[in-house]
Amino acid sequence: MKCRVCEGQNIKCVWEMLGHTPSKQLFKQKQEQYCQWDMRLNACEQCGFLQISEPLSAKVLYANYLFPTSWKLHPHAKSLLARLCELAPSGSKICELGCNDGAFLYELQSALASEVAVGIEPSKDVYTLAKDRGLNVINDFFNLSLADSLCSQYGSFDVIYSRHVFEHIEDLASFLEGIKKLCHKQSVVMIEVPNCQNAIESGDISIFWEEHLSYFTPAHLIYTLEKYGFSIMESREYEFSGESLVCFARVRESGDSKNIESMDFTSHFAPYTQAALGFSHIATKRLDSLLSIMQSIKAQNRSILAYGGGA
Repeated sequence: MKCRVCEGQNIKCVWEMLGHTPSKQLFKQKQEQYCQWDMRLNACEQCGFLQISEPLSAKVLYANYLFPTSWKLHPHAKSLLARLCELAPSGSKICELGCNDGAFLYELQSALASEVAVGIEPSKDVYTLAKDRGLNVINDFFNLSLADSLCSQYGSFDVIYSRHVFEHIEDLASFLEGIKKLCHKQSVVMIEVPNCQNAIESGDISIFWEEHLSYFTPAHLIYTLEKYGFSIMESREYEFSGESLVCFARVRESGDSKNIESMDFTSHFAPYTQAALGFSHIATKRLDSLLSIMQSIKAQNRSILAYGGGA
């Protein structure tokens, strides 16, 4: 195994859930046969990136997703729409990777008066919802091969983006090379992911979910985008599903002096490595403290009501 971000070879398990049952494994009636899987969260000892190195098959996870985007409010969506409209001209060709039920793509297509707006969505259920909005959606996983096909049909795009999709991707290289394939030199790229920095530092295991293969901090997302040839224009953070991190970028020009190889890698990622490798210790203390509080309440014959279980 190697790190999904820096390709370091030293990976250490910092949390595990043995015999885990995927959260969206739903049946109409009781069944004896269901999927169980040993889910392990690993930390890179070189850069401190937290990741699930051996995930379940994407086809198992996303064949029927049953999780439409529109089920909850996205209060920062208006801010993202406004910024994309500032960065891209009216009539821009747009492509959303992992468009889900098409809610954001529909709004952006209208805001930019786009004649060409393409969504990519591998999950059949939400793909159907997006098609019902009248959107042009392809039911497939995005990678370099699909990018070649899109370019043959549409040429390059002015705006390419994904919202809370990148953390689900196992092969980051193919995904980002595919995005580059869709770009011209002025294309705007927007990547939005959960910002896991505070959760990692506080030992919050509720972020740990079988669908999220990568747990990005701002430093790791920026490093990954720059590593694969993008130049960061700006980054923003929002309160959404915990914390949300958004990077706006363009393909780096050949004359750009930005070179991540010249960075002091060890010192740059040292705080993240320390936090990631200490995750198990901090998480255990957090759980022990919570258990102690609950035991105290129970001893007083008081009631405990729990709502929600994180991811």
